[in-house]
Amino acid sequence: MNDSCASAAQAILRSTAVGHFLNPETMTAEPTTMFTLPDTWGPAGGTPIGTVADLLAFGRTHLAGGVSPSGARVLSAESTALMQQVSYDMASPNTPPMGLGWVLYPFGETTVLAMSGASPGGVFILCILPEHDLVFTAFGNSPGAIMLQDQLLQWLLSEHLGVRIPALITGAEEVDLTPYVGTYRSNQLRIEVSIADGQLEERTTYEPADETQERIFTEFAGGTTSAPPQRYVPIRPGLFAPAGYPLETFDGYLRLLLVSYHDVRDGQARFRNGGGRLTRRV
Repeated sequence: MNDSCASAAQAILRSTAVGHFLNPETMTAEPTTMFTLPDTWGPAGGTPIGTVADLLAFGRTHLAGGVSPSGARVLSAESTALMQQVSYDMASPNTPPMGLGWVLYPFGETTVLAMSGASPGGVFILCILPEHDLVFTAFGNSPGAIMLQDQLLQWLLSEHLGVRIPALITGAEEVDLTPYVGTYRSNQLRIEVSIADGQLEERTTYEPADETQERIFTEFAGGTTSAPPQRYVPIRPGLFAPAGYPLETFDGYLRLLLVSYHDVRDGQARFRNGGGRLTRRV
């Protein structure tokens, strides 16, 4: 991975893409004013900056049992295999089984090893299909690029590889919504859940710890950290889909848009799970 680096000071020495955000007043895409988060915000992996070619090499290394395309062994075969095995499974459609570092997305009988990440105004995806000896990666310099990346992934599976992608959600049930109403928190994230017109309505609030955190996070998010209320329709007890989306939206990577609730005790769910992140009832 000769063209990858771990700092903006190194990245500026070569051609590097920057993210963009939609200006709500002009409805045009504008470059981000922040390239990366501060180093202290990413001690576990927030600084690497790579190229598509290098990510493909990284993926090929995992397909080859830890041997890089140059022939050098980077990981032991045992470690590489262990990373691709299920270490925990929540058995919830919106949270695929987890390996060590890889999220193991089931597409019918085919497993896709995946990881994704975001930079200010950008999003990337890396997928490995061991059964088909294929690596797919993409970076989009707009937060909405994940929609296109998901479409490309499903096209590769269905049209290029002939993989049948079954419907993840086939229908909806009538559900008692009261166990899920309440307030859920995780660090500076607060989610207020209520009932509105037979659906759940979520209001998300970001509560920064101090002025520095507010400034950094606001800039990372393109100038806004608030969102309008989001409605969710019940699929089955404990599982909800954002209103207005066709159910086939959730067959691919965007199953992460589904929201689930867990550990119902005394008529109340203790946890909300959205985007692979848990928030606890308070």
